[in-house]
Amino acid sequence: MSTQNLSEQAEKYVRLAISVASRFVSSEMRVEDSDAYGDALLALVEATNSYNEGEGVPFRVYAYRCMFNALESARRKAAIRVCESLGHEPPAPIPELPTPEHILTVLLAPLEGESTLETRDREMLIAYFLTGKRCKDIGIEYGITKMGVSVAIKRAIAVIRKVHAHLLSSDDVLWEPPKN
Repeated sequence: MSTQNLSEQAEKYVRLAISVASRFVSSEMRVEDSDAYGDALLALVEATNSYNEGEGVPFRVYAYRCMFNALESARRKAAIRVCESLGHEPPAPIPELPTPEHILTVLLAPLEGESTLETRDREMLIAYFLTGKRCKDIGIEYGITKMGVSVAIKRAIAVIRKVHAHLLSSDDVLWEPPKN
């Protein structure tokens, strides 16, 4: 990208910087007057300099992540400084939460080769939870009704519940069908 394109790109996303910074600023303060806004703008400039179109990620997404990560890092560093100045231990880093893909993989792993979970039910379960497809759309793919998809997903969840019964209490609800 040329220097002119970079500055145009940065100017185009100033509103995004305001949006990201607003997550880190109290409601009593104007976002534009905050350090978070300045940090977000610096991160935006860094994003324009380090962005690689060949990665396949839209610039808006890349810029958002750069700004959010910079502000989150600044917040963590500030928290550590405050804790140290008060003589307290700094907070432990927050562990990464598992992704839905990882959770579903862990739940389905013991069922590999199990005849109790039909391939079609597994595919519908994955389509519903991981791709966010609606039961109606999944039903169209499989040539069944929305209710049929709901029943298949409930059947798959019942198998998962049975295999993982030792991990669940009887009150745990894994899934409720959509209400329409």
